[in-house]
Amino acid sequence: MGKIVVLSKELQLLEWFRKTKKLLYCLKTTIKKIMNQKMNSQLLQFAKSMRHAATDAENLLWQLLRAKRFMELKFRRQHVIKPYIVDFYCHELGLVIELDGSQHGTDDAIEYDAERTKFLEALGLTVVRYWNHDVLGNTEAVLRDLYNICFERLDKTSP
Repeated sequence: MGKIVVLSKELQLLEWFRKTKKLLYCLKTTIKKIMNQKMNSQLLQFAKSMRHAATDAENLLWQLLRAKRFMELKFRRQHVIKPYIVDFYCHELGLVIELDGSQHGTDDAIEYDAERTKFLEALGLTVVRYWNHDVLGNTEAVLRDLYNICFERLDKTSP
């Protein structure tokens, strides 16, 4: 009779452990969801604020890309690709366009940009970068280069 009582207590303890483990998993998942929603909300708000504080180069390129003006492709600006916000994004091509000002020439910024690019490329995206001064002073060359990249990406995505 003693063995049955011990086994019964072990089974109860095991069942309690399973329920506790399941409860902890549910709690952990819920906390993650709440944090992600908060993070998403904060990132989206920040992206919106960045749209209103665009550089001259970003404004110029946006006027050329918006409303399918460039190769009939839909571009988004200040688009969230967690955990980053990219300057311009074309979902159809999986293309990210980043415009860099002089602050991107520092060692820390170069390292950060390389890490960011590596992350985005790991998602299967193509990342292209242009200097602000090139967008403003050599717009035709930037658009020609961008056209070639888009054309190449379209060719790869076509059946």
